[in-house]
Amino acid sequence: MQNYVFASATLSYPLFDEQEALRMAEPQLPDTGVKTAADIIGILRRRKWIFVVPALAVFVLTSLLVLFLLRTHKSTTTILIEEQEIPRLPRSASAWCCSLSK
Repeated sequence: MQNYVFASATLSYPLFDEQEALRMAEPQLPDTGVKTAADIIGILRRRKWIFVVPALAVFVLTSLLVLFLLRTHKSTTTILIEEQEIPRLPRSASAWCCSLSK
């Protein structure tokens, strides 16, 4: 492999090391568009901060809002109390009811 060199008036140093040059020379496989589970897990691991940072920001902002928001809820209720009315059974119905219990 050739060693690529940048030459200036006083310095000379390689732009690429040998491993990087070998990596660049490797043929790239065409993307078929099919992703395996390992591909998806790798994508999520590389981009985990895209999910973690907004989730933490929403959590922190919501917590601060809940802590510092004025408590303005006021509830009132009115209770109507009426005397209970129990209907009287007719005399014949009460006699029939009592005869069943014997």
